[in-house]
Amino acid sequence: MSGETLVHCIVRDITERKQIERSLTAALAEANEANRAKQEFLASVSHELRTPLNAIIGFSDVIDRELYGPLGHTRYREYIEHIKSSGQHLLELINDILDISRIEAGKFELYRVPTAPGELVRENVTILREQCQKAGVELAMHIAPNLPELNLDQRAIRQIVLNLLSNAIKFTPEGGRIDVRCDAASGGGVDIVISDTGIGIAHEDLDMILSPFARGRDVQVEEKSGTGLGLPISNALASLHGGRLDIASTLGEGTMVTVHLPADEKSA
Repeated sequence: MSGETLVHCIVRDITERKQIERSLTAALAEANEANRAKQEFLASVSHELRTPLNAIIGFSDVIDRELYGPLGHTRYREYIEHIKSSGQHLLELINDILDISRIEAGKFELYRVPTAPGELVRENVTILREQCQKAGVELAMHIAPNLPELNLDQRAIRQIVLNLLSNAIKFTPEGGRIDVRCDAASGGGVDIVISDTGIGIAHEDLDMILSPFARGRDVQVEEKSGTGLGLPISNALASLHGGRLDIASTLGEGTMVTVHLPADEKSA
């Protein structure tokens, strides 16, 4: 018929697609809300637990030092030492959980100041030297001269060194050896290297152990206390500095962890 225009229309029912989109949006909103609730819960519980723990540790220290007179029976001193060490261990676990929670939420802020990295490493190795001696593990340290000064968050670097060195002590049998080095890195920056002759890490576990709360599957590892957060926290803190954490390990022979702090963090 002349003068008539034919119009072809294609109609698609997108009701199902829209329902899927709405479901995905709702699920994402629910996941974000759950994550926010988790962060708030961890922060609140950590604070509530740390307050009485600090009191327990403080009062046990007063008793241990016999500030108000002698304890009497020697068994009391043994109990006080157990209370104090257990309280300190629990406080460390709580602090680790709170730190990883803040890091995952993007709320961990660095406070960088011009720092001599070698001296910072030396100070923190000294803190754990007695612990090495008690474990029957030899500890060697080498700090290279004329290292560059870097802008670092000293608390964060201290935590990295203490975490890595504590792990090395924990997983190195009596008679073993730990070496700590702080050297100028190729291309600039500084490398902090902590190596041990401990039980080592299986190759298939190397990636997993950098994930929060993951631990190696070796029986000896499972028997050790801790949250398994030391390496993930250290890795995250190194990344926040623009650096990285590298792990090389052979099961039954030992582990070497290298923390690279880049030259672009150098203070002006």
